[in-house]
Formats: sequence, structure tokens, C-alpha cells
Amino acid sequence: EQRGIAADSPAEITGRVIGLAASLGVGTSSLLILAAPTVLQLAGAEPGTALSTTAAGYLCIRAAALPASLVNTVAVGAFRGQLDTTTPLSVVFIQILANVILDAVFVFGIDVVGIPAMGVNGAALATSISIWLACAWYAVLLSQRGYVAWKAAFAWPWALDQLQPLILGSFSQLLRTLSLQAVLLQFTRTVVGLDSSGLATAAHQVGLRVWFFAPLALDLVAVAAQG
Repeated sequence: EQRGIAADSPAEITGRVIGLAASLGVGTSSLLILAAPTVLQLAGAEPGTALSTTAAGYLCIRAAALPASLVNTVAVGAFRGQLDTTTPLSVVFIQILANVILDAVFVFGIDVVGIPAMGVNGAALATSISIWLACAWYAVLLSQRGYVAWKAAFAWPWALDQLQPLILGSFSQLLRTLSLQAVLLQFTRTVVGLDSSGLATAAHQVGLRVWFFAPLALDLVAVAAQG
């Protein structure tokens, strides 16, 4: 039955949502790259400063992984819909392991093989590559298990009426995420205004990530309960 997929099968729905996610990712990624100076100004980084130059490189490299990141989110939902939370956990573990290894390679460099130390840009590159690796692995697993119809990924514009319930159902979560990001953006502007060198911003980000660990730990319990 997986070879002859029905019109409204979960595999086709997954394919359409993946197509929509990838399209949104490409559009948003392109916008972030083209408007990087404006985006950074909104975050408080003045053009021409060392902070702005460093942040622009990081933003553009990380933005390149946005399509893969959104597709990964859909893939996690597809597996959770099959009551499988183990597979996404294993993929995330591989992604984190790859990120750690690539961080060491690109941030500090390896002179023996001619890889230069890239610093902040290296950290962005390591994260982006690890996200794309996870995306490729998700694609393989989804295909192997028959959870996705890839042809449907290219037909999502003609199925928006069928995707409308999913879009409307996730609107509240989108609003929550945008509100959170707006608050974090204001936090960043405030911190950058305190110290244009970027040291205060870096310390703020470290503290923020540690603080985020607590709600993420609660989310882990919630995911396990939903599974």
C-alpha cells in the first residue's frame, strides 16, 4: 500500500508540509541574507562596527540552514505521529555529535589538512552542516519507512485548501514563537547598547542558554508524555 499511496494519505500530507516548510525556509533564508545589515541594526548592531561585521557573517551562514531546520521540524512531527520518538532522538544525537566535532574542526582549524581557524564563522558553518546532515538522514528514514510521498512536496501550492486546517491549528504556536523572538530581540538590543564590543552580548547569550535549559527540560518531559 505504501507504493500506491492514496490521495489523502499521511505520507502525502507529510510531503506537502515538507514542501511548504522548505519553500518558507528558502524564502526566509534569502530575505535574511539579503537584508542582513538591516536585521542586525534591528538587533542593535551598528553598521561598520566589528560586532556588525562578525554577526553578519554568522547570520548569513546560519540562514543557509533554515530550510533544512524547518524540514527537520516536520520530520520530527511525522515520526511522533507514528508514536515513534526514539528515531528523532537518535537523529538529534547524531546531529549534536557532528556539530561538536565540526566545531572543533572549523573554529580552531586543522593545519595539517589545510583547514584554517574560522572562529565565529566556523561555529556557524559547523551548526549549518550538522543541520543539513540531520535533514538528509531524516529524508532517508522517512523514505525507507514509507512516511513521505516526495512528489507531493512539489504540489503543495495546489493543496493549500487541504493544508489550511494544519496552518490554522499552528497559528497560535507561531504567534507564541514570534512574541518570544520579539522579546529576545529587545533583550539583545539592550545588551548590545551596553557594550558595543560584543563581550556583554556574548556573556548574555551564555546566560540565556543556561536559563533556557530549564524550559527545554520540561519540554522533554512533555514530549515523552505525548508519545
